[in-house]
Amino acid sequence: MAESYFNGTKISGTANFAVYAMAFLELGTLIPTIPIMAFCSSIVYKTSILHRNLKGILLAQLFGTMMNLWPRAFVLIDQIFVAKNNFLSVPKFISGPSTAAFTFNNMAGHVLIVERICATVYVDTYESYRSWAFTVVWLSITIILCLALTIYHALVLDSLFSLTNISVGLYIGAMIASLIEIFIFSMIKKFNKKLFDLRHGNGKNQQLSVRYQLNENIRTGRQLAPNFLCHFITVFITFVMTMNFQFGIITKAENMLLFLGFLFLAHAFNGLALPVAMLCYHPLLNRKAKASLAIIKKSLRNSSAVSPYEEKAQPLDTDGRPFGERIQQENEDKDAYFKQLASAWGDRP
Repeated sequence: MAESYFNGTKISGTANFAVYAMAFLELGTLIPTIPIMAFCSSIVYKTSILHRNLKGILLAQLFGTMMNLWPRAFVLIDQIFVAKNNFLSVPKFISGPSTAAFTFNNMAGHVLIVERICATVYVDTYESYRSWAFTVVWLSITIILCLALTIYHALVLDSLFSLTNISVGLYIGAMIASLIEIFIFSMIKKFNKKLFDLRHGNGKNQQLSVRYQLNENIRTGRQLAPNFLCHFITVFITFVMTMNFQFGIITKAENMLLFLGFLFLAHAFNGLALPVAMLCYHPLLNRKAKASLAIIKKSLRNSSAVSPYEEKAQPLDTDGRPFGERIQQENEDKDAYFKQLASAWGDRP
């Protein structure tokens, strides 16, 4: 392995090997994460039972994470296999979009708690709210802020990693906000459960949509807990990195490289955990994911057994799927939806 230098300091062989090992492990995590992200995004997009506001936030989180991961994968491939130096500086045309996407993903996590608060406060009317206003407003504000911060660091400060008092304050504020959000999220879960028990116990007459939305708030609170954990880890990693750069806690070159390598590796695992948590802990997404995987597996298994003439003779819909499979999938989605309605009307969550 060639000698490596960082800020003019020669890196020892042991530290060099450790950093390269973490880089290989990070790359091995990023490569499968990108197709899993794409698969999860398609599942979330096709799910019609999720509320429009919640679906928009989940898709935005997946998009932001994906846009942040692929530049990092490109940099790792270039540094490890092409330039053969894992400590090269990242070009601005790579680090700029990646930083903007990273900031966008963090802010989408904050918006998620706002959406859950709205679903709790306006439980009587939230199910019938189908306007795009909430999504358009938060997307516009978030995109403008992300672009402004990235352009300011890249052009004015001439470095995406330069820190000002304002940027440090923003990172500290994001960390404090994440801690507060965890507390608020737990309180929302308890409040929804208490409200459901209260209305269920006194026999208060209420519309089916209201009862369903209240029950769905409780279920969604449980299902989104892993998402909030992933969001908190991302904010925490950014906070630790920022505090180290600002106050110079770790200054030795070798320790700095090991520290950064560990943070990037933790961020890669966290990026993989986000779509996996969505598909595993949300029952509707989990059911759709299993159905999609079954269709893919069946197609691969039968591709060699079915002749081209037989494959062509089957009636297909506009998406290229057999009508029988489409009808079966739609029936399963309807059954799942009405089971939730029945559970919301007659059973406790």
